Amino acid sequence: MTRAVVTAQADQPDGRTGAGVSDGGLHHAPVLDDHHRVVGMVTQSDLVAALLKDGVMSATA
Repeated sequence: MTRAVVTAQADQPDGRTGAGVSDGGLHHAPVLDDHHRVVGMVTQSDLVAALLKDGVMSATA
């Protein structure tokens, strides 16, 4: 466990969230609202799915 938790904001763009997760070598991060309450979790799989949906990545690559 760590005190320096990498988090994402609920209104944060996918790209910024992805950078925080991938640059930190993380597999998931809690998502916080404006009151710093946990409202969800974002995973590497969520970020890859968002990239595929936006056409940034090819499913055959």
